Amino acid sequence: MTTDNCPEATAALEQARRLGFRFTCLSDDYGITALCGERPRVGGAIDMCMITDIHEALAMRFRLDNHGRTDGGPVWKRRGTVAEVIADLLALPPPGAPGAPTRELRPPSDLWLPHGARR
Repeated sequence: MTTDNCPEATAALEQARRLGFRFTCLSDDYGITALCGERPRVGGAIDMCMITDIHEALAMRFRLDNHGRTDGGPVWKRRGTVAEVIADLLALPPPGAPGAPTRELRPPSDLWLPHGARR
């Protein structure tokens, strides 16, 4: 994965790093497969992103419980290019501020489950 030919992605990653994101490379025997970033937030949340290509990125915000662990599914999620998802993630209001996402997103599913099996 490289951002050499995409200045928008490079600029987005640099801005995210300046604003507190820490990034880790995931690799296998053939090289880097993904770049994962996280930014803990005051107010009991964490912003995360996973990048597998400049055109394939996923960003999410999760609530954290009192022990600093994720508490359920994401309250916000976007998929798109690196530049798009990082810009949208950085534009989110801080946790607890007016307009900040608070409700857990439920994954859509056509899979039948018995009554009460979904959380």
